[in-house]
Amino acid sequence: MKILVVSWYMPPYLTMGALRVGKLCKFFHQSGHELRILSCDDLPFPNNLPLEIPEDLILRTDSLDINGFPKAVQKLRLALQGLFAGGSSSVPAVALETGGSSPGIPVSETANDAPARPSLAKRTLRMLRIVYQELLNFPDPQVGWYFSGKRGGGSILAEWQPDVVFASAPPFTTLMVARALCRQRKLPLVVEYRDRFYEDPYASLSNSFRKKIERVVENWWMKDAKAIVTVSEPWAEDYQERFGLPVIPVYNGFDPDDFAADHPRQPTDSNILNIVYTGILYPERRDPSPLFEAMSLCGDAGKNIRVSFYGADRDTLIAMASRHGVLDQIDIHDSIPYQQSIDRQMNADILLLLQWNDPKERGNVPGKVFEYLGSRRPVLGIGVEDGVPARILKERDAGIVVNDPGIIAQHLKSWLAEKQAQGKIDLLPMDARKGLSRPEQFEKVETLLKRVADDAS
Repeated sequence: MKILVVSWYMPPYLTMGALRVGKLCKFFHQSGHELRILSCDDLPFPNNLPLEIPEDLILRTDSLDINGFPKAVQKLRLALQGLFAGGSSSVPAVALETGGSSPGIPVSETANDAPARPSLAKRTLRMLRIVYQELLNFPDPQVGWYFSGKRGGGSILAEWQPDVVFASAPPFTTLMVARALCRQRKLPLVVEYRDRFYEDPYASLSNSFRKKIERVVENWWMKDAKAIVTVSEPWAEDYQERFGLPVIPVYNGFDPDDFAADHPRQPTDSNILNIVYTGILYPERRDPSPLFEAMSLCGDAGKNIRVSFYGADRDTLIAMASRHGVLDQIDIHDSIPYQQSIDRQMNADILLLLQWNDPKERGNVPGKVFEYLGSRRPVLGIGVEDGVPARILKERDAGIVVNDPGIIAQHLKSWLAEKQAQGKIDLLPMDARKGLSRPEQFEKVETLLKRVADDAS
C-alpha cells in the first residue's frame, strides 16, 4: 500500500504529536508499505527525538510565521520602553502566542500593593493583538504552513501516486493541506484527531461567534474524509455520531523497542519513595497540588517522599510546593531527551499522571499513560476519576486516579511501607501492558487504511 502521511509534527522535534506520528511511520515502513511524509521544518521544539525511518522519505517545507509582524512590533515596543522608561519598570509583555502572564515575573505594584492600571497605549495594543489573533490565527497559528504545505505536497504527487492520504492533527491546518491535495488528485483521505478542534475542552468558550465558525469550517474539511482515527472510545463515538463516518479509537501505546522487559533498574535508597513526572504543567488542569497536600498530611513519613519533575515550569512548581510546605522534597529538572525520560520512568518507584478534574477530560488519553504502563511502574493519577485513563489503570490493576489528598496520603504511606520493607516497589506484571504496544494499536490504522484504499480503487 502506498501511503502519504501529512503531519506538521515529525521527529526529531520532541512533542507527543511527533512521537505518535513518527512511531506510526516506523510501523508502516517496517510493515513494507511505500511511504512518503509531508511535514514542516524548523519547529520551535527540542530536536532530539530519534527519527526511525530514512530521512529521504520526508519532505519538510518551510512555514510563514503569521505572528512575525506583531512579535516584531512587540519587541520594538519593549525596546523603546526600556530606552525611555528611566527608573520606572513594568511587566515585560509575554510572547504573543501565550496570550497570558509570564510565570515568575513579578507584577509592578504601587505603594498599596494594587496593580497599576495599564496605559491606554498598552490596552490598545493588547486589543489589537487579540483581534489580529482571532482573525488570522485560524484555524490555528500554524496556518502559515498552508501554501508551502500545498506546494510541497503537490511536488510529491507530481512524481508519485499514493493509494490513501493520512492526515494527523493538530495543528488543524494539516487537514486543510491534506484536503486540498486529495481534491486535486481525487485521493481518499483518512483524518486523525489526536486532539479536538471545535470540541476542544481546553479552549475558551468566551467567543461564541468564533466557535460557530470553527464548527462550520470543521464540517467543511471533513466533507472529503472517508474515515477517522482518534485516541479514545468517547471521542470515537462523538465523531461517528457527528460525521457518520467509520471511526476507530487507536491508543498511543508504547514501543516495545523503547520499553524492553529486561531494561536495567537501578537500586535506590530503600527509605525513600521516588515519584517521577515527565512533562509540563497547567495550573488547575494538570496540577500536582493534591499530591503536595497529601505529602504534608503524611507527617514525618512524608519527609521520605521525593517527587522529581522533568520539563515542568520551575516557578510554577516552586509556588505550588511552597504553598504546602514540601518544597524541600521536590526536584525540578529541565526537559530531557526522550530516551532519558524513559530511563527516569523505568527507574521510578511511582509515576505521576496529571489530568484536568473535569468531565470534559473523560475522553482525553495522554500518551504518557502508555509510557507508564510500558515502564511497568504503578501509577498515581490526579484528575477526572471516571475517564478513559482511570478505567485503563483500574482494569489492569496498574494504579489509581484520585483527587482527595487524604486518600492519596493513604496510598503514599502504603507504597512507602512497601519500599522500606523490601527495598523496592514491585514491577507491574507484563499482562498490565498487554495489547497496548504501538504495533498492536497501529495494526488497526493499517487495516482501516487498506479498507479505504480498496474502496477507492
